[in-house]
Amino acid sequence: MDELEELNRPPDSYLFSLRYLVLINLMTCGVELCSSAAFGYLPPLLLEAGVSETSMSMIISIGPMIALFLLPLMGTMSDNCTSRYGRRRPFLFGMGILCILSMICLAFPLSSESIVAYFVSPARANFIMLSVAIITFDLSTQLSFTPMESLLSDPCRSDEHHNKSFVVFTFLLSVGACVGYWLLSIDWDETALASLLGARDNVFSSFCVLFLPCPLESHSVLPMTPSSGILHLQKVMFSGINQTLSQN
Repeated sequence: MDELEELNRPPDSYLFSLRYLVLINLMTCGVELCSSAAFGYLPPLLLEAGVSETSMSMIISIGPMIALFLLPLMGTMSDNCTSRYGRRRPFLFGMGILCILSMICLAFPLSSESIVAYFVSPARANFIMLSVAIITFDLSTQLSFTPMESLLSDPCRSDEHHNKSFVVFTFLLSVGACVGYWLLSIDWDETALASLLGARDNVFSSFCVLFLPCPLESHSVLPMTPSSGILHLQKVMFSGINQTLSQN
């Protein structure tokens, strides 16, 4: 860590406080919650839509295959990012938006399908929109964890810092998985929303409601990073100060 990063670094008492780590990892919890619940529910959903088991396996495997190639690229882009919002925040925000949009498409597919239905048959439109939504959802959840882990690792200076950060990360990851699998046990036909929405709408509407506050809370506590122009000005100032000190 150079002098400029040291200057703009929040104090350790903030970066490694339990409140900060819990709020930061709420997005981790939300992503794992949605991922655990959705991928227990999506295979039957695809089969009900008339997709064969072979096609279902191919659709579900496309997201991880794309992530295999995008993860190194996104990691490099994140490391070199000079946004005033930080190196990790833009990528976390983007993945959160993709996750929410894909869940909305899965919960309320009619408006989305109607766009594609102008060009293909309704059955084909249903298959296309369902496949795109599932692939996007899977990809966004896969890509969310890398910037989050990097965000936790960046300020760490010792093993104690790493241990504290990733204990909270692992704990909330497990909480998200437990809540996600618990959602699968609910009989949605017996809920109060059953008269207003279908079973599929109930499930993914619940995901959206539970997940939406998580990235908002996580982003609200992230420390801001100066823009590239301010960093350049600080670099010039440090260079001048160092030259003055060396001359004296």
